[in-house]
Amino acid sequence: MACNLHLLFPTPILVVETTSFFEDHHKIIQEDYESNTDNINVSKDKFLLNKFPQLKNWILDQVHQYAVNTMACDSKFNITQSWSILSNKNLHFHQHPNSIISGAYYIDADNNSSEIKFLKPYIHGQIKWKTDINLYKEQDWLWDYVSFKPKTGTLILFPSYLNHGVTTNNLESNRCVLSFNTWFKDSIGSIEELNFLQINS
Repeated sequence: MACNLHLLFPTPILVVETTSFFEDHHKIIQEDYESNTDNINVSKDKFLLNKFPQLKNWILDQVHQYAVNTMACDSKFNITQSWSILSNKNLHFHQHPNSIISGAYYIDADNNSSEIKFLKPYIHGQIKWKTDINLYKEQDWLWDYVSFKPKTGTLILFPSYLNHGVTTNNLESNRCVLSFNTWFKDSIGSIEELNFLQINS
């Protein structure tokens, strides 16, 4: 009897580390911040990467490669908004609307910084069953979430629909992270296939 288990429809998350832009980090930390409705300190400038063209272009290169490798999409992207968060507070689970690929670039994160947690796109909800803990650990498609430990100079790219947040509050670590959203730079789709979308008029 032939039996094959196919692991289909994975959710790609890219983690890239760099030390090339540390000179920009201090400037970003020194930005003017304001408290939002969740008492999180967010930069007043919501288009922050426009001040740091080299960092912005590097991020766009990573976004393009991510799109090629995970979406089979060779289109260029724009960064639509970018802002920094300076906080040691929890960050509730959320998505990024009106965006294709989102990212978090860590400006300042030490060993005490809390992990960023990504939730599985679908959860079984009220249906619960007893799982074998050893099998659960070995089979990552069963996991309800995945966490990444932040490190200064680390960029994490992920689909904008993916719920994520920071649940562990470490008052001894005031992390700084630059977040951003993206959208296609040029028109997408096909006139012949009746799914054309004009981005720029």
